[in-house]
Amino acid sequence: MTNSNLISELKRITKTNNKGYYEYNGKEYKKIVATPHESQNKFKYVSEYYFLVEPITWNIIEDKNEGTFTLMSDKILFSQKFNLKDYEGSDFKTSFIIEWLNNTLIYDMFNYDERLKLVKNIEFDKNVYFESIWTIKNSLWRKRFNPQASPTDYAIASGLVYYQNKPLWWTSSKSEGNY
Repeated sequence: MTNSNLISELKRITKTNNKGYYEYNGKEYKKIVATPHESQNKFKYVSEYYFLVEPITWNIIEDKNEGTFTLMSDKILFSQKFNLKDYEGSDFKTSFIIEWLNNTLIYDMFNYDERLKLVKNIEFDKNVYFESIWTIKNSLWRKRFNPQASPTDYAIASGLVYYQNKPLWWTSSKSEGNY
């Protein structure tokens, strides 16, 4: 966010709502201290930034014909470590990130009524998870959309990793962990 008047007003706010957002003029803002990946220069390291909380656009990548759908955002929404320590392995079922998705992020992304409608994935026994690379590559969604998702500024400021100038994103597949 670059509007200096708005940033000044947000800096005056000392309390956040129950989701940890700053509220101003009917809108919510998330404040973070930037930790961008070394390959990115859009944000300054360890500087504060405010991001407008906006609705997420979801694409249906799988229709299970039972009134349930697999959804995928058209953006890379955040950057988060797969595990807190490198030696903890690459099994998505036991990773830090699946716990973070279901114990933290789920409350930021979905209200109470929406959380009640979420169906647990049988394989992971979780409501929010990353799809497998196979599903992404073979879904109808891929045929309609470019699977190389673009990142949000929030994800970039949070440390999104790039490889050959393309943002990487996690899947639940063991051997092909990012796309």
